[in-house]
Amino acid sequence: MVKRYLQKQNNQSYVIEQYDESVIQDNPYAAVWFVPPKRPHRSTFFKITYIEEGEAEIDFFSRAGGEIKKVLVKAKDVFIITPKDIHAYHVNPKMKYCQKDLYVSEEVMRKCCDLISDGLYYNITDDEYPVFFRLSTIAVSSISEMMTPIVFEPMSKTNSAIHVSIVSYILGQYVAIKECFNNYPKWIKKMLRNLDKEAYLLMPVEQLVKETGFSHSYVSSQFKRYMGLSLKKHLNKSKLAVAAAMLSSSDCSIEDIVERLDFNTASNFINLFKAEFGVTPGKYRKSRQSQK
Repeated sequence: MVKRYLQKQNNQSYVIEQYDESVIQDNPYAAVWFVPPKRPHRSTFFKITYIEEGEAEIDFFSRAGGEIKKVLVKAKDVFIITPKDIHAYHVNPKMKYCQKDLYVSEEVMRKCCDLISDGLYYNITDDEYPVFFRLSTIAVSSISEMMTPIVFEPMSKTNSAIHVSIVSYILGQYVAIKECFNNYPKWIKKMLRNLDKEAYLLMPVEQLVKETGFSHSYVSSQFKRYMGLSLKKHLNKSKLAVAAAMLSSSDCSIEDIVERLDFNTASNFINLFKAEFGVTPGKYRKSRQSQK
């Protein structure tokens, strides 16, 4: 059910739409949006939203009655919307856009937060604006894969378990990003930010190492110490995640992807992709297009 009411914010009046749980009865776990709501709205449940493709400007109303915060979000950005939050989307209709909303009851959110970290629930709900963070390409790809079985699916014991695991995974990513990233050396922080850009993913390892100002052996050992895998493997995983996004959202051929992401040969790319995702690029594309 949708209710409308008038709210004043910064000496202006806004018509707010409020959605309750009845609006998600048909797809209670998650949904895909290509054209999100333009009007200011809120929900009586939590939403974890991540941008899969494109960009949008979002108006976040202050929970304390202060300024409306405008945030430009892009692919791989995530924000956690609480029942307190009023927000509105502005998307260019001429550009491709896709976001996924994960619907979460207060009971499930509290349960998952308590499993991850003490005080996490209040950290998410007590700030003036929604929690906002950026995932790695690898994490986005993992979340997309995990959400596939429950998007538009009815409630069931199995789907509820999958749903809780996804919520916990995303909250875990938020805590890990917040805590671990602060402990990384500055050169690793800079490198990880850069590796979110395709141009850096295509750089030779030697060039990436050179930009740090340290020796190859030092960078290799320290990167593996902090990230749990070698720089080369991290680059391959990131490139495969970009390839998965291209297969999902574009008509690029396998040959185009191989050339653009420098996989040497099509057979090399297909073998690496299958080892990472469990299916060939062709089957992956069919499954993603079928979902859309």
